[in-house]
Parts: sequence; structure tokens; C-alpha cells
Amino acid sequence: MVGFSRPLPDSINDEFVSHTIYVDSLVAIVNQNHALANYKNIDLAKLKNEPFIILNREEALGLFDETILQCKQADFSPNIISQPRHMQTLVTEVAAGLGVAIAPYCVRKLYSEGCHFIKLSDVLTQIPVLLQIKKADTNAAVNAFVEIALNAKLSIEKSMAE
Repeated sequence: MVGFSRPLPDSINDEFVSHTIYVDSLVAIVNQNHALANYKNIDLAKLKNEPFIILNREEALGLFDETILQCKQADFSPNIISQPRHMQTLVTEVAAGLGVAIAPYCVRKLYSEGCHFIKLSDVLTQIPVLLQIKKADTNAAVNAFVEIALNAKLSIEKSMAE
């Protein structure tokens, strides 16, 4: 078994070999007509009075908890108005002007017309994307895939930074 994921829970992490493919960061997502849409960098506290769209906790426990933690560190509690189950829905709701969101920068690779992505200068959270390989798996196809993925690592990092 092989796949891409965020870090695994400690309870199953020992069953896998992990390779970091790239490291992402959290950004603010606002509607393209939002007052902050012309900014390239902001402090998270600039969003304290905004309605928040946060991915459902059952779907993204780590992202949900990290968003709440970062808001708390910025001295506010987000006014959560929506908790979609899919990242594309989150992006669509932001594009529709329903609220703002905090998400990994890679989300911009989804269909995100109508959205503006802003770096958060005071949020240093790093979000690794890992290639996970089950230790007991010695399948030749899995090994070939892992080799291709690891050889593409620099290209993937470059693509995700653009």
C-alpha cells in the first residue's frame, strides 16, 4: 500500500515508511473583491471580525485544530459560519463571498477563480505532504511508484511553490 498524506496518527505511524515530498504553509483565502484582496501578506488578527469557513473537523482534524489554535494565538475566536466536508466546497464558498478561510497553500491548485490567497506573516505552521509506504509491502509496482515519486520531488516542490 502506498499513498500521499499528511502526517499519520502515532497509533499507525510505525507501520509505514514516510518520505517528505514537500512542505506547505497555511494561507488566508478571501474573495477577490474583499478589502484585503490586494494584500500579499497579513497578520491573522486582521481576520478577527470576519465570518470563517473551516473544513469540517471530522474530515481534517489537524487543519481544524490548527486553525483554532492559530486564531487563539492571534487573540480571537473565529466566527465559524460553515464547515464544509470538501476543500473544493470551502473554496467555492469563499469565492461566493460567504466568508474567509485558512487552508494550505496547495488549495490554490483547485478551481479557485474568485479567490485571493494571502500569506499569513505570523503563522509559521508547516504542513508536510508525505509519501507513505506500508512497511510490509514489497510489491514491485509499489516500489516503482515510490521511485518515480521520489525522483519527481524537486519538480513537485517547484510546482507547488508557483
